[in-house]
Amino acid sequence: MGIEWDNDAIRRMTNEIVGEQAGKLQDLLDRVFRLAPGKSVDWVKTVLAQEWRSEFDAEITDPELSEYAKTLAEGHRIKVQPEIEH
Repeated sequence: MGIEWDNDAIRRMTNEIVGEQAGKLQDLLDRVFRLAPGKSVDWVKTVLAQEWRSEFDAEITDPELSEYAKTLAEGHRIKVQPEIEH
């Protein structure tokens, strides 16, 4: 006896989860973006790391932390675009 998987249902569920997490990440990056103007990269790194830890109960590691902080400190918004499978 085997298990039959409904691949369409699994794909929809996976896409929904990815979309939810992408939304959380976008909200987090936008919060930091609003605070970042005029701040140093080190300040933005600290705030971003704290926000990340609070939102995802995990650590963001370099090089992502440094790259995101530099981009936000320069006044550029980061747009999250999840790769959704169709």
